[in-house]
Amino acid sequence: MKNKLKFLSLLVFTFQIVLLAQFAGGSGTEEDPWQIRTPENLDSIRYFTGPEHADKYFFQTALIDLGVSPWNEGKGWIPIGNDSLEFMGNYKVEISGYTHHDYDYYYEIGNMLINDSLLNNVGLFGVTKNATIKNVQLILGEIIGNNTCGSLIGSSTNSIIYNCTVASCEVTGYENNIGGLIGTSTEDSISVSCTEGWWGMISGTINGIDCIGGLIGNCRSTISNCYSHSPVEGNSSVGGFVGTVSNANILNCYSVGEVTGTNLYGGFIGSGDSTIVTHSYWDIESSGQNESAYGEGRPSIEMNNWVISDSTYVDWDFVNIWNRSYGNHSSVIPRFYRNIYVGIDEHETIIPQSTVLDQNYPNPFNPSTSISYIIPNGYYDNVKLQIFNTKGELVETLVNKKQNSGKYSVEFNASDLNSGMYFYSLKTLNSSTTKKMILLK
Repeated sequence: MKNKLKFLSLLVFTFQIVLLAQFAGGSGTEEDPWQIRTPENLDSIRYFTGPEHADKYFFQTALIDLGVSPWNEGKGWIPIGNDSLEFMGNYKVEISGYTHHDYDYYYEIGNMLINDSLLNNVGLFGVTKNATIKNVQLILGEIIGNNTCGSLIGSSTNSIIYNCTVASCEVTGYENNIGGLIGTSTEDSISVSCTEGWWGMISGTINGIDCIGGLIGNCRSTISNCYSHSPVEGNSSVGGFVGTVSNANILNCYSVGEVTGTNLYGGFIGSGDSTIVTHSYWDIESSGQNESAYGEGRPSIEMNNWVISDSTYVDWDFVNIWNRSYGNHSSVIPRFYRNIYVGIDEHETIIPQSTVLDQNYPNPFNPSTSISYIIPNGYYDNVKLQIFNTKGELVETLVNKKQNSGKYSVEFNASDLNSGMYFYSLKTLNSSTTKKMILLK
């Protein structure tokens, strides 16, 4: 009898969630994600947090304006996920199809208001864990919270954040761990993401007490190919890119926002320890800071024109990731090639006529990364995907079997390996391609 009542209670609870949730279509699977087209659809995601909903997929397919009633009234938007029920699913935004110069635009989330000075873990998502968030573009937001605040996420752990932009969003925290993108980031992989202005507007200021950063307030993660234009203001551990770091890995990043602090502040990073920062820069003049806990300071002329100095933007990918100009303008700070560095996507259908091995994502990684590749049309033969160390020794064989033409993605877990450079090789009957990747622990 007790088990029967428990089952009925669970059934009623599930039915209530279904009634509350409003989606524009889909079933929540990877093949058929729930469609997000309205604020109501977006709000319904909060009913699918926690470990039991870690396999849920959400796909935004329209512009969403949160600057309308009831989302812009009172305390405004309520963050998705909290300490008890983290968002653990997969959220992705579709390319809108609108192209301006060299850029493809994504459906945006605009005018988000959060106004609760007593609330912790503040952002579009309050708390994420083991989540994947791709292509989110937050435009013209105002976020006010207490502790651990960001425009996209308040507190994130072991999540993948890819190709996310925060444009002209003001973030104010009454306490600590305040970032333009994420308040506190732990063991995340963050790449091709930024904070900047919107259509000529100045990027929103990031304000707080301690651990204040243009991109992230408090960071213990891997960040690659990211930037921040946001001005930052705080007391201690204030940085143009990150407020404070510990056991983090930062590669090919920059910041240019003004930095204001009273103790432990710097142009790129305010304070930190046990962190690797490679080929990452800050603008000495625009930040107003000559020092930083990590990073390399450069004058504006070397930041604004990639041609001037061979010592700035060293080993950056200006073919697939970074754009040397912005639209019709030249001699400006680099931005992203959004229409190139999307990678192999499950919604694309075109199969090329030759084998393609994509750059692993994330890269650098810790401890897992995804390797994607395309087998050309009309192909059916043995495919071998292998990992090698710098000595040429075989580390692991990921794929060794016959495969039809199509797109494939394989996860590589390097938990048992040491930090360093590795090579992955894709061999077919008619081709052999090798690329390098970096494991940073």
